[in-house]
Amino acid sequence: ARISVNVLRRGQKYSTLSTKLNEQAGVLNPQNPRVYLQKARLVLNTPMLFGGGAKKARPLFEMAVEKYKKFVPETVYHPNWGKLESIAELKKIL
Repeated sequence: ARISVNVLRRGQKYSTLSTKLNEQAGVLNPQNPRVYLQKARLVLNTPMLFGGGAKKARPLFEMAVEKYKKFVPETVYHPNWGKLESIAELKKIL
């Protein structure tokens, strides 16, 4: 949300921070499908000139969808979002 306020001024700062936090989440739980979803979204929205785009994001969306097939939240209070978003994003870029 902070990035979308002004992409040109905030994009680099908050994208870097977001990537760092997402990597930490992946270390804490490599089976967390949201890690792959968030990484895929970042890659999808990064210009191809800088290594992004749909072609590069596709394997990450596919990994997120695969992880969601096995994902079960530890309790009802743990996050349980992203499955439908992963499937929808993957369908858009296929």
